[in-house]
Amino acid sequence: MPRIEDILPPGSMQAINSGYDYPKEEEVKKVTKDAKKAELKAKQPEKKAAKVEPPKPKVPANLQEAVKMKLRVDEIKQLIEKGQNQFPDSPLLWLRDLASHLNINLVNTDKTELGIFDGLPLSALTKNMKLSIYAMVQGVSESMQVTFLETCISNTAHELAKGQDVSGWMVLTQVLTDLNPALATSNLGRLIELRNSYQNRPNIGQAILWSVGQAGRKDIYTGVRVWLEVMLPLLTMKHYTKFVVDYLQVLLDTHTITPETVLSKPVMDIPNLNTLQDTVFVTAGQINKDCGRQLVDLYPRLRAAALAGCRNHEIFLNFMQRMKHQNMPDQCLDSLDILSRSLLGSPAALVHWHKLYTSHLSQSGQLLQYLENNWAKFKGIVNIDNFEETLQAFQDYNMSATHKEEVGLCRDGCNVILNRIAKKGASWFPWKTMSFLLLVGTAAIINLDVQQNGSFSRSHGGIFLKDIGQYDRVVDVYGRGNRVYGDVYGWSEKNLPVYYAKARDVAGPTLDTITDNIKDGSMFVYGKGVELRELALEQGGETYKMATVKGGEFYSYLQAQYPGVRDTVGLYLAAAKAGLIKTANQVVEFYHDLVGGKVDWEAVKVGLLNRLQLIQASMVTGLQWAKEQIIQLTK
Repeated sequence: MPRIEDILPPGSMQAINSGYDYPKEEEVKKVTKDAKKAELKAKQPEKKAAKVEPPKPKVPANLQEAVKMKLRVDEIKQLIEKGQNQFPDSPLLWLRDLASHLNINLVNTDKTELGIFDGLPLSALTKNMKLSIYAMVQGVSESMQVTFLETCISNTAHELAKGQDVSGWMVLTQVLTDLNPALATSNLGRLIELRNSYQNRPNIGQAILWSVGQAGRKDIYTGVRVWLEVMLPLLTMKHYTKFVVDYLQVLLDTHTITPETVLSKPVMDIPNLNTLQDTVFVTAGQINKDCGRQLVDLYPRLRAAALAGCRNHEIFLNFMQRMKHQNMPDQCLDSLDILSRSLLGSPAALVHWHKLYTSHLSQSGQLLQYLENNWAKFKGIVNIDNFEETLQAFQDYNMSATHKEEVGLCRDGCNVILNRIAKKGASWFPWKTMSFLLLVGTAAIINLDVQQNGSFSRSHGGIFLKDIGQYDRVVDVYGRGNRVYGDVYGWSEKNLPVYYAKARDVAGPTLDTITDNIKDGSMFVYGKGVELRELALEQGGETYKMATVKGGEFYSYLQAQYPGVRDTVGLYLAAAKAGLIKTANQVVEFYHDLVGGKVDWEAVKVGLLNRLQLIQASMVTGLQWAKEQIIQLTK
């Protein structure tokens, strides 16, 4: 190639070179440095502009706030109507859609506030929300409701295992158990299988127990069955112990069950009652002390609901047989208490006891002793038909089986209870003693009245008898009695020494001892009688005067109000006179027979020696009792 100098005209290269201004060295370095910076900047990636994030939504503090902030009645109604219109033959889809809607809107709320029967989360919804949900559930058949409940409880467990929220499933579980508590026991087997699958994950296991247990809020029978079959097997697992015991307490408190409660029917059958007793007296000692103590305290209340008044006679048979294998004192005492209540609650229990007595002597002896020691609580047992006859039959067997060791306890128990029954038949008031004292007091008052007025005819009693027209009759009866007394006294004064001499020949010194005791007692009684009479004269004079005056006024009032009172009193006096005459005639006839030799003294002689010692002891005891009574009266 030709050079540029050869092509251009001469002098052109010199002109070109002379007109060019070359850059300085510093400028060249600066340009080079700027170029390198631009090259480095071009190689670096461009920074993205920071995005402005919107403010985080406020998290509800509790379920009530979540309902206010996120739930709307119209949305719930539209969701239910949409599901029913699109899938009329698939109620489970309605349930899933509604549960999902509630789960989403109630997410991230604090679940620690949920109690066993406090109503949450359902109670946080508004009234109209509840009405819409209840209407949807009531519109399906009962079999579908059972499926609904199983779906709710199983999805509660499955979604908790995934870490999802389950408030919607809990709400629907509460609605279903509130409408029909028996749904929870329709298929307990599947629920128990679900519990077994998650029992090693306490948070899920307790959620299952909570869901199944909601059935007890409305129905004590369903609640107890759920507690026995679903919860009680987990009692010894420390993660569940407190929940199981707390549920029982809340259940009993909700239905106001006390140790004296008597339900119309038992809340459990006899095998479950046996399980309950073993749990309280055996298993309770193997769990947390506070929970064990709480369970023991709750037992009398639950037992009362389980016994329901002990109207089932099979309870007696069951616990009589169980006592053979019980060796814990507290459990034996509980069984004895149940047996005693069974005797009161069911007359047929006495029939079982009669049949079991000979083969259960030890248990029968303990039961008799328990009845004796708690007689104030079980004394109504004496009103059971044939109870006394049954005890007599027991005692007859005891006498024939003295070689058996257990018989001694049975014999003592029967004796004590039979004595209590005998005392119950006797009167509690000392009628004989008080009647005798009343007779003595009446005689003293009449005697005082006669002494103060000089004669019986001028005394208040005589005036009263004249007013009612019975004075002559009373005087006639008194005269006849005096005459009979005179005749008897004359005969006795003449003949009794003879008979006494005969009796002395037969009885010997024993009769002298009896006579001395009678004299001593008579002198003591006479002395106390004189003291009583003086005390009565001193203290009762004014009282007697007032009584006689008031008595006259009362008689005048009766005469005015009831004109026939005089005739009525006369009839009673005539009857009394006839009775007195009849008695006096019988006394006279007896003494005539005695005088006429109609009494067989040989027969008297044969039995006299054998009976005198017994008579003497009885008389001494009677005199001692009389002394004690008189001493008490004079204090």
